[in-house]
Formats: sequence, structure tokens, C-alpha cells
Amino acid sequence: MTDEHEHLTTGWEPDVPIGDTLLRRFVLTWADHLGTVAAAAGGRVERSDAALFTDAGTNCIFDNAVMLLRPPVEFDLEGELAAADAFFPGERTWLLLSPWPMPPRTGPGWAPVGHPPFMLRPAGGSAPSVPDGLRIVEVDDDAGVADYATVVREGYPLDDAGVIGDPRAHVPALKMFVGYEGDRPVSAAAAWIGDGIAEVTLVASLPDVRGRGYGEAVTWQATLAEPALPAGLCASDLGRPIYERMGYLPVTRFTLWMRLPR
Repeated sequence: MTDEHEHLTTGWEPDVPIGDTLLRRFVLTWADHLGTVAAAAGGRVERSDAALFTDAGTNCIFDNAVMLLRPPVEFDLEGELAAADAFFPGERTWLLLSPWPMPPRTGPGWAPVGHPPFMLRPAGGSAPSVPDGLRIVEVDDDAGVADYATVVREGYPLDDAGVIGDPRAHVPALKMFVGYEGDRPVSAAAAWIGDGIAEVTLVASLPDVRGRGYGEAVTWQATLAEPALPAGLCASDLGRPIYERMGYLPVTRFTLWMRLPR
């Protein structure tokens, strides 16, 4: 029995240490990543106890987002989303990212994106040999940033690679890797080194080189960018078998919605 006034933590209150759970580490690290690169590239960022709003000012859907920082049952979700509508320009498309199940968005302007699995790989291990014909380089200059953006833009594909192609957003916590076939950039992956976890993100390969192991090879570089840390990512169901082969374990599923221009 507990005292009726005793607070039993859910693990998501603002004063809970980031290391309370690995999911908390991942969520707050991803939020830090979104906010830091958006601000570095001249975008706008707002944060409450419940959510982070990032408007990088690009046309890349991954740059403009609302990341929930607490379970929706713990705050006024509709009020927070109304604040998000006021934050983003009406012509902007943005993503709603939730580590928890959410009530369906039934109003106009909402489109479901899906429930990507959050996967976690324990620290340690070593990468297999790089496939023949591939050379992997860690990005350290503006030319490398441009090559990374080319792979992301053509590999997804996207009309706009967004802040990943802005040299201002290439801050020390963001480790970017590009795979080259000869002098041609063909695969890419990145890791944001956060507080106790590496968030692996923006993995892409050009369509004509898929099936050669190039994407997996650069993902290994991002996964082990800080070998002492576990690595986490949100996968697609299509990519999940590759990550499982690398030792990533499925933990839970996120909920993603898209807010369309109004």
C-alpha cells in the first residue's frame, strides 16, 4: 500500500533522469538531434514538458516534427497539437512522432504514416568486412555533406534532403558516413551521439546498387560510431530483417502521423 499522496513515477516526468530507461534515452536523444540541427540551420524550436516542436524551414518531412516527450494520457494532447498548428506555417507538412499508441487522428488534415519498430543493439562487437567495390568515408567537409544529401535525396527519394544537406547542421554530435563506388556516392548513414545512446538515422542507398550490402555496411559504421554505446533506430518493416541480422532487437513500435498543409 502507498500513501494516497505519494507519486508513483511513470518514468516520463521532466525531472526523471534520462538514463531511467533505454527508450527514454532514445526519445530524448532523438529530440535533441531534431532541435539542435533545426536551430543550427536557422530554423525554429520550441519545447514544453510534453513535446518538442521543430520547424527547420525545409521541405523535407523528416525535419519538421512534433516529438511527444510524455505519454499522451499524461497531458492535454489536443491542446498541445493546437499549439503545434499555431507554431507551424499553414503550408508546412510536419510529422507527429509518438513512442506510445495514440488515439486515431480523425480530423481533416491528418494522414497515418505507420508504426515503425524501435530497435536497439547492445554496445560492442565489430563490423564485418566492407563489400568489394565500396569505400566508406566519414564526412568531414562541405563536399561530403553534399554527397550525403545526394544519396538521401535520390535514395528515398525526396525532393529536398533538408538539413542533412546543410553544412551548418553538421555539428560534432552528428557522425555522417558515405559509401562510394569509385567516386560516386551510393550509400549513406548517420548517427547522433547522445547521452548514453547512438541514434542511427537517415540510412539510404541508391536504387541501382541495392542488394550489394552497401547500405548495411554504412549502417555498421553509424552503429559503431561510438562503440561503447548501445545504438537505437526506428526501422521500416522492410529494413527490419537487415537490422535484426546486425544484432538489433525489436523493443516497441512508435506511432507516426502526418499533418498536411492547411
